[in-house]
Amino acid sequence: MPHPGLKVTNRRDFDGRLLDIEQDFKKQLLTLVPELFNMEN
Repeated sequence: MPHPGLKVTNRRDFDGRLLDIEQDFKKQLLTLVPELFNMEN
Protein backbone atom coordinates (compact mmCIF):
# COMPACT_ATOMS: atom_id res chain seq x y z
CA MET A 1 0.00 0.00 0.00
CA PRO A 2 1.22 3.49 -0.75
CA HIS A 3 1.50 6.03 2.05
CA PRO A 4 -1.83 7.75 2.85
CA GLY A 5 -0.15 11.15 3.00
CA LEU A 6 1.40 13.47 5.53
CA LYS A 7 -1.89 15.16 6.37
CA VAL A 8 -3.19 11.80 7.55
CA THR A 9 -0.17 10.79 9.59
CA ASN A 10 1.17 14.08 10.93
CA ARG A 11 -1.83 16.28 11.63
CA ARG A 12 -3.62 15.85 14.91
CA ASP A 13 -6.67 17.56 13.46
CA PHE A 14 -7.09 15.05 10.61
CA ASP A 15 -10.80 14.20 10.65
CA GLY A 16 -11.03 11.56 7.92
CA ARG A 17 -11.80 13.79 4.97
CA LEU A 18 -11.11 11.99 1.72
CA LEU A 19 -9.68 15.18 0.22
CA ASP A 20 -6.75 14.93 2.66
CA ILE A 21 -5.83 11.35 1.67
CA GLU A 22 -3.39 10.84 -1.21
CA GLN A 23 -4.97 9.73 -4.48
CA ASP A 24 -2.62 6.73 -4.89
CA PHE A 25 -3.70 5.39 -1.50
CA LYS A 26 -7.40 5.73 -2.32
CA LYS A 27 -6.84 4.04 -5.68
CA GLN A 28 -5.22 1.02 -4.02
CA LEU A 29 -8.08 0.80 -1.52
CA LEU A 30 -10.44 0.19 -4.43
CA THR A 31 -8.52 -3.03 -5.05
CA LEU A 32 -7.81 -4.05 -1.46
CA VAL A 33 -11.22 -3.64 0.18
CA PRO A 34 -13.18 -5.92 -2.17
CA GLU A 35 -10.50 -8.59 -1.72
CA LEU A 36 -10.77 -8.36 2.07
CA PHE A 37 -14.51 -8.93 1.96
CA ASN A 38 -14.48 -11.57 -0.77
CA MET A 39 -16.19 -14.66 0.63
CA GLU A 40 -13.84 -16.91 -1.37
CA ASN A 41 -10.80 -15.69 0.60
